[in-house]
Amino acid sequence: ARVREREREREKKNLRKWKNSSMHGTFHDDVQHALREAVQPDAQGAAPATAAVAHAPALNLGMLPDDLLTKCISFAAGSNVQEICRLSAVSQSFRAVAQRNSFAEVTTLHFSFPKLVRRSAELRAQVENVIRKCVNTKELSFSGNEWLVDDSLIELIGKSMRRLERLDLNRCQRLRGSTFASLNSETLRHLSLESCHYLCSERLLTTPWRHDPLQGAETPDASETEASDIPSPSQCRARRRSASGLVFPNLERLEISHATNVDDKYLTMLGRYGSKLKFLKLRGCANVTMRGVHSLCVRLASLRTVDVAFCPQLDVQLLTHSFECAPVSQGSTFFSLDDWTPCGFALFTSQHRDHSGLTFIL
Repeated sequence: ARVREREREREKKNLRKWKNSSMHGTFHDDVQHALREAVQPDAQGAAPATAAVAHAPALNLGMLPDDLLTKCISFAAGSNVQEICRLSAVSQSFRAVAQRNSFAEVTTLHFSFPKLVRRSAELRAQVENVIRKCVNTKELSFSGNEWLVDDSLIELIGKSMRRLERLDLNRCQRLRGSTFASLNSETLRHLSLESCHYLCSERLLTTPWRHDPLQGAETPDASETEASDIPSPSQCRARRRSASGLVFPNLERLEISHATNVDDKYLTMLGRYGSKLKFLKLRGCANVTMRGVHSLCVRLASLRTVDVAFCPQLDVQLLTHSFECAPVSQGSTFFSLDDWTPCGFALFTSQHRDHSGLTFIL
């Protein structure tokens, strides 16, 4: 009884806070509109509930039927899933209705929690519930959520969102990429792994199972079976030699900036298997040199834009001369190429007959 009493007091407190907020008036207007929509005339054409509609702001929202409360929340939040999550924190009845609500019409989701500096089980449960409901999502962003995304969440996304085309995982530090195979590789076109763990970019390359002559069957690689032990960069480079393709062969845009493991050999692998890549972002990759960029551009005929800004080992002057690059605008020639440093940022387009139209961001 004490627990129930405390829960009632908590609901009343949350409801009072919410009534004092700026969105309270808007929500009550939507409630009144929802009540008008819900109260239909009877068979004789009469509308017996007009008095209740007139006094809709004085109603106790927690006492409304679930179907009517669902309609009110839908009118208030529309297709904004984050707004529905905010409304679900008002009371238990709001939370139950929000969890049962369906978001089949939502095609774009952006989860942004910049103030989240530690794990939150309650927030994680709400995010998982939203992901299960939004089955038709095509664009999903978790940019900047360092403590929210991990491999289990990626597996849930792969099971629920089979039409996903764009996925932004910028600065998701807990991600390791072991469940990338659960995503739909046929529809994914845009993937951002900027400032993520180096294993994420390594696990974009598929490694075939090796044949074990003693067992007479194929067995997975040892680095895949020991998931608890994180392989070192040298072990990743050794594993890379047996790569047979990309996990997402239909990728058109890939962003792997500030990756310590991306080097010339990695770019050679991308050039061999990423046959549909049009945009590649390698900004801040310390181990990228002219040799890897040249090998990549020669192998990938579909490549249109390469971002290699702030790569300290890249010879910008040699790159512009090799590909016969010309500045896109006059602002690109603010510094002369003789005094150029890797700290620049400008657009150059190749005039070479084999790479016509190829743009470099330097």
